[in-house]
Amino acid sequence: MFNLIESPLAFIIVGLVLAVGVWLFVRAKPGSERANSQHSSGESDAVGERREMRAYDWFDAAVSVVIGVLLGVVIFHLMQLVTTSFWPIAILIPILFGGVLLLDGVFNRVIEKIFPSGIKPARKSVVQPKAPLPKRLSLPAGIAVGFSLALFGVDGGVLGVFA
Repeated sequence: MFNLIESPLAFIIVGLVLAVGVWLFVRAKPGSERANSQHSSGESDAVGERREMRAYDWFDAAVSVVIGVLLGVVIFHLMQLVTTSFWPIAILIPILFGGVLLLDGVFNRVIEKIFPSGIKPARKSVVQPKAPLPKRLSLPAGIAVGFSLALFGVDGGVLGVFA
C-alpha cells in the first residue's frame, strides 16, 4: 500500500504524463492553415475544424473510456509493484510490451515486402477533419478515472465486472 507521500506523488506524475499526452494529441499541427486552403473536396469541413459527434463516435468514445479505466488500474498497480521487492517485474513488463510491439511492426513490414498487396496508396489523399474533442479525450479521461478509482481502492469492483 502506498503511504501518504507516495500516493499524491504518483497521482501528480501520472497527471502530468496524461496532461502532456493530451496536449500533444490535441494541439494543432503546423501548416494546417496551408492545408485548409488546399482542401478541395466538396465537404464543408475544413482540415483544422473538428467534425460533429456521430453515433459511432459516441460508441468509440465509450469503448475508449472503458479501455482507459482498465489501463489506469493497471498503471496504478504497476506503480505499486515498483515499491515492493518485485520492482524488476514492473520494469520488465513495459519493456517486453514495447519489444512485442516492435517485433510486430518489423514482422508486418517484412511480410509486406515479401508478399506485397499490390495496392499502392494515392499520391495525394484527402485530409480528414479532426475527430471530435470528446472522442479524442476519452482515453486519457478513462485512464485518469481508472487511476483515481485504484488510488481510492475501488478498483476491485471495476475488475470484478470483467472477471
